[in-house]
Amino acid sequence: MIPVKIKLLNENAKVPTYCSDGAAAFDFYACKNTVIPDFMQVKVPLGIACEIPKGYVMLIMPRSSTGAKTPLRMCNSVGVIDSDYRGEICALYENSGYNNMYLDYEIYTGERIAQGFVLPVEQVKFNVVNKLSTTNRGEGGFGSTGK
Repeated sequence: MIPVKIKLLNENAKVPTYCSDGAAAFDFYACKNTVIPDFMQVKVPLGIACEIPKGYVMLIMPRSSTGAKTPLRMCNSVGVIDSDYRGEICALYENSGYNNMYLDYEIYTGERIAQGFVLPVEQVKFNVVNKLSTTNRGEGGFGSTGK
């Protein structure tokens, strides 16, 4: 297990939890009621700050039920929490509209609103060269290997 120090920033903040024995990601909880107006984006405060060990990164993404059952979409797709960040962790969501009904969406205190995990990362050293090795794929980009 990777030790991660966590600071609760208010009385409604909760420590992230794994909700099943086989869960790969832990769930984050909203620490206050937050309204996300239709077609707007809002930072949803999670009420925690963490000390991620050097050489690791915390990634935050929406829970699958958020994508399947709500109009919410994470604006930056995946949030990256670097090991040297010590501020409040938030989830950045936008209300994409729900079947064109134009409704505000409310997130409630204590609701599981995002999920995350901590992974090892290595910084890279970039070496500028004039030529790269060749492969069968070559420069084939988006969709070049099929749908």
